[in-house]
Formats: sequence, structure tokens, C-alpha cells
Amino acid sequence: VGSEMALNGAAAHAFSHILYKSLLFMCAGAMAVYAGRATLVEWTDSQDDSMDRGASSHTQQWKEPDHPLPWGLFALYMIGALSISGVPLLSGFISKPMILESLGKAHHEAGLLILIAASIGTFLHTGLKIPYAMWIKPRLDSASGLVDVASQNHDVDDQASPETDAPLTHKLPLSQWLAMSLGAGLCLLFGLAPDLLYGWLPYPVKFSPFEAYPISESLMTLSGGFFAFVLLRKWLYRPGRVLDLDWIYQKGGEPLRKVVVDTSWAVFGAVDIVVQRMASSMTQWFRGEKGTGPTPAQRFNLAQPSIESAIAWIVGTMLVIGLALVL
Repeated sequence: VGSEMALNGAAAHAFSHILYKSLLFMCAGAMAVYAGRATLVEWTDSQDDSMDRGASSHTQQWKEPDHPLPWGLFALYMIGALSISGVPLLSGFISKPMILESLGKAHHEAGLLILIAASIGTFLHTGLKIPYAMWIKPRLDSASGLVDVASQNHDVDDQASPETDAPLTHKLPLSQWLAMSLGAGLCLLFGLAPDLLYGWLPYPVKFSPFEAYPISESLMTLSGGFFAFVLLRKWLYRPGRVLDLDWIYQKGGEPLRKVVVDTSWAVFGAVDIVVQRMASSMTQWFRGEKGTGPTPAQRFNLAQPSIESAIAWIVGTMLVIGLALVL
């Protein structure tokens, strides 16, 4: 867009993004510790079927965490999730509406609609799907008697880690709690007092996020994400195929190999045949195996040259030397 508001919004959003995304990463690591998983992928039951599909892919079924996650972690995670969704009074809200308004003033309707759709999807996934699956759904299932999350894997604490041979304690160090709390506090601070950030932007800020239009736009976006979650909740946790990144080059590797390698070998083979035939023909001609009369080897015999050959060699040598001096 290039306007002053757009550049201010981009700079503010870069700062806000660092705050809430770092908080979300720390919360994801804490969730993995409490849930007894090493990665987010391990929160699903996976059955690798790469042999059937010729690439890395697997069928995933959502699996409940081994231990109930604490509500304190839920609060910290939701601050980051609501910040990335652009909820008012949080850090994401002081930058996202500025970018959207700059697009609207520049009449970039397509870009505006794309960003609004992305905001709805972000809130649907980060703000609703993950917290519902990790905190709400296990407790609802436990209350209804479907599963007892607290005792689902009660012997996990006694298991040893294959890397450290140490028992899995499912506890976070105090330093991680302090780091997550600091990130959440900064998201709240800049969301409540955006002028602390606006004063450092490259251009004077002529925008206030606490007006009717930015607030109503944010609430409508959040409402769209919420209704989408309510309507699609039954399909969000169904088993599905998840393609890994290496599927792209594994599936496309064979056609690319045929195009590049096989074609190159075919070209090199054809060129090699032509060169060999030319070399064979020249060798036969030089040896006098084709035609009659003196052979080129006899014609240009330097041991007993004819006068014509000697003159030709002298003139040719002088021409070569002269060209070398001129050039």
C-alpha cells in the first residue's frame, strides 16, 4: 500500500507479533510437557501410510492429553490466542485494525477480504479449536464419564524418558512460568496503552483503535470465527490425512528426475554418438583409408616436406604471429 498508516501498521504489527507469538510458542511447549508429548503432532494418534501413498503422510486421530492441563496455563495461552486474533484491549488489536483501515482507504478490497478471512481462521484454530481440545473437551468427557483424564495414564510419571532416563514429572520450572507471565503482561500492557508503542512508529499516528469502527469490525470477525467453530466442531477433530512437507518433493521427485536426469543422459548419449562418428571419419580420412592418392599424413610430412608445404607452413606461422601481435 505504501501509505503512512500502512507503514505504521506494519511496524506496529511486527512488534505485536513478536509478543503474542513468543507467548504462544512458550505455552505450546508447556502444553507438550503437561500432556506428555514431545511435539504437537504427538497429540494425535498417527498411523503412517507413506508406503501406500509413496510419500510421508499419516492418518491422525485426536488423542486426549495424559494429564489435565492447569487453568493458569489456559489463561496465559488465551491471552496470546486472543491477541493474535485481534481481540480489543490486547496487543494484536492495536495493529491489525490499522492495517485493515489502511487497505480500506487505499481501496484494496481484495486484500482487505483476505486479511479478514485469515483473521477468522486464526481465531477459529488458535483461539477456539486448540483450547477446546486441550482444556474443555477432556473435562467434559471426564464429567460425563467417557474418560478419566487424571487417571488415564497414571503410570506415565513413573516412566523414563528414552533420552535422559529421568522420570516424566509434567511440571514446569518457575522460570518458564515467569517468562510466559511476562509475555502475557506485555500483551495486556500495550493493548491497554497503545500510545506506548505508537510513539515509536516511523510516522505520526492518526489512528485510535478504541473507536466504534475498529471495535465493531473486530467483534464481527470474532463472531464469524465462533459461529464457524460451532458449525464445524464435529468435523474439526475427525481422523484425516495430514501431508508432511516432504510429500511435495517425494511425489514430484520422480517426474523431475525423468525430465532432468533422463533427458540429460539422452542428449549426452546422442552427442557422444555424433562425436565418435566424426572422430572415426576424420581418422579414416587422415590415414587414407578412404579415397586414393597420398594421405594427409604423407602430404604434411615434416621430416621430408615439399617446397609447397614448407612455404605454406612459413606463411601460416607468420600470419598467426602477426594476428597475435595485433590482437
